[in-house]
Amino acid sequence: MNHLFGRYSDSVKSPEQLEAWRQSESHFAAGEYIPAWRTFFDYLRDPDVDNVQCDESGNVLHFQIHQGSRTIQGQADEEGIEARALLARMSKPSVAVMRKLLEVNYALNYSRFALSDDNVISIRFEAPVGGGQPAKLYHALKEIALNADYYDDPLIEEFSTLERID
Repeated sequence: MNHLFGRYSDSVKSPEQLEAWRQSESHFAAGEYIPAWRTFFDYLRDPDVDNVQCDESGNVLHFQIHQGSRTIQGQADEEGIEARALLARMSKPSVAVMRKLLEVNYALNYSRFALSDDNVISIRFEAPVGGGQPAKLYHALKEIALNADYYDDPLIEEFSTLERID
């Protein structure tokens, strides 16, 4: 499993990335949430692999983070921030699948597995603006990325009611 997500340590970050982290924290402390999240994604982006895309339309910041075989998609606005990674589609309701996801949910700190109205399983994180500080967001996105990349194939192999969505 190729884990490209994360800070590794600050010793491998460029001075520009470290400055983006400081700016993100400063913006957040000043209540400037969209600029805080925009600079947070500048910090997170690895310029060698371009693993993070971010664009702003109006007062909404849309982002994608590529991690292994999964992509985290999300958006942030004046209400808060949310992120999700899609894993599989459940072709028919399955108690066994839901039990497995519930057990894994218990061990998660920031995110949770969820089932949409069209039976797509995802791992999600949501926070109101005050709950999206850079350090928390970093850990939440890392949790989504690592768990989505880890669970996508084993879940599909274990349960015949699940099918790939990508």
